[in-house]
Amino acid sequence: MRRGAFSFRLERHCFSDELMKPWDADHPLAPVVFCIGDMGAGKAFYIRADIWFGGTNQVLERGRVPYQLKMRCRDLFFINHGRVPDAGLQLAQFSVESLSF
Repeated sequence: MRRGAFSFRLERHCFSDELMKPWDADHPLAPVVFCIGDMGAGKAFYIRADIWFGGTNQVLERGRVPYQLKMRCRDLFFINHGRVPDAGLQLAQFSVESLSF
């Protein structure tokens, strides 16, 4: 047996059960726009919307809370060498949409 054939079979076996079952993947695509932008003077905007793609949610917040979030996300991005933590989007959504003053 060739070495490459064995590694392919091993990888296919390992990934087949771990990724996703066909019935879990059989959903329509539902993209979400998620953006935090700096406006200057210590203010920023936060957008989370899926209405552009046929959804029903649209959130726009402006002020200092999105600015602090933008700066912390920037710091995390550079500290982690370009990798954003998995919980980053949920934390951003909670902090801006629940804690805005």
